[in-house]
Parts: sequence; structure tokens; C-alpha cells
Amino acid sequence: MNSEEMEEVKRHFGVVAEGLRHDLQHVAEGHQNILTEVQQFREEVKEEFILLLYYKGVTY
Repeated sequence: MNSEEMEEVKRHFGVVAEGLRHDLQHVAEGHQNILTEVQQFREEVKEEFILLLYYKGVTY
């Protein structure tokens, strides 16, 4: 493999690596969004559970 072919391979892998970085960033952002949504859901369920206990006459 000559140096021109080696440079082409390097460029190709650079492009592939950049695409993977971009995809990984999207996955990380999606993961953070899921964590935020789960936390909000937990807080809502906790509030509703406390109200349910209150209406049933149980203190929390």
C-alpha cells in the first residue's frame, strides 16, 4: 500500500470516527432525557401516592 492509499484510509477512518462520535453524542443525550423523564415520573407517582395515603387517613 503506497502513501496515497494510506492517507485515503486515514481520511476514511477519520470520517467514520467522527460519525461514531456524533452518534454516541445522540445516544448520551437520549439517555439523559430518559433519566429526566423517569425522575419526573417518580416524583409524580410519589405525590399521587402521598395524596392517596392522605385521603385514606394515613399520614406519610
